Amino acid sequence: MERPLLPLLFVYAFGIVIGNSYQLTNLPLFISLIIALIFLLFASIKRLNRIITATLLLSSAILGILNINIYLYQEPGPNHISHYINKDKV
Repeated sequence: MERPLLPLLFVYAFGIVIGNSYQLTNLPLFISLIIALIFLLFASIKRLNRIITATLLLSSAILGILNINIYLYQEPGPNHISHYINKDKV
């Protein structure tokens, strides 16, 4: 394959689009990422190329969803500026 990272890039971008469209919680995503990485480890030990490809694509999509969740759905901290704003006109 001449450009092996191109499918991973497309799946990563697809994960970002899915994460932007639907608000998914982080804990199930982390658990599924860990399970996918465990499958990837066992598939690489057994040299199962199709399973390696599938788990790499799945892991890339999950990482894309987690990446967009950090930016879109993160709760502001206690020192965030939004806590110091009142509703009066300035």
